[in-house]
Amino acid sequence: MTIPISILSDQEEKIAREVLGQIFQADERLDEYIAIAKSIAAGKTFSQGLGLKEKDIEVILGLAANRYTATRYEDAARLYSFASLLNHFDTRALQGAGMALKKLGFFDAALQYFAAYLLQHPENLEVNLMLAECMAMSDRKKEALDLINQITEQQNLEPDSTSKRSITERANALKVILTKKSDSE
Repeated sequence: MTIPISILSDQEEKIAREVLGQIFQADERLDEYIAIAKSIAAGKTFSQGLGLKEKDIEVILGLAANRYTATRYEDAARLYSFASLLNHFDTRALQGAGMALKKLGFFDAALQYFAAYLLQHPENLEVNLMLAECMAMSDRKKEALDLINQITEQQNLEPDSTSKRSITERANALKVILTKKSDSE
């Protein structure tokens, strides 16, 4: 793989060499690290910079899904998070990490993964609802209610389906809970 040299200016490359040189000191692979930095600067994913293939990410995602199904959420969260570091565009990794972290009660961390997912697919109502649930659990009730209202409005525009009913029921149940809590406060 040839990485265009012009991605980093001479000054940027000099700074990168100094910084990476301090981190990795006498490591003879410093040029490889610079090449990875150039690749990432060119807009590629970290996994592409490392020369990994899509099948390598698939293996990690498969292991993560297996751990999640086996209710080993901590392992699943680590694997999904690692996959999302390797490819920050992979929505399966982002959603999986968010779901595993949510199961573990790390709602603020899960919020970040769901928000990253929604940057690519803002129309996904299921992930929007998971985001609202995490907001509610992170004491961001007003934001959660606003998002739930948006979800239910959008649901009214969608054709009826089993998944739509499930999302609507969950959204309405969360709305009732949040409304009761805000009334009692």
